[in-house]
Amino acid sequence: MTAPMIAALSTPGPLGRRLAHLYADPYPLNAAQARHAAELVEAGGVRERTLLHAALEPLRQAVDEPHRADLHALAQITVHRRH
Repeated sequence: MTAPMIAALSTPGPLGRRLAHLYADPYPLNAAQARHAAELVEAGGVRERTLLHAALEPLRQAVDEPHRADLHALAQITVHRRH
């Protein structure tokens, strides 16, 4: 499983429940189920939030406070761009 999928499974509410239902089957997901799971993660915004968190965590640890806000803004622009 990917980090976004794990994050989505732990999300309270309908998204987490729907994904948990998909993964409750002891058999691996078929192609249609895997696509549906990916669509749920994307629609719930979990993939985007997970990518942003992954991009920002090393910055929080490595960069001094005065520069953190600028790098945070740059990471958000990078993750949210649509072209």
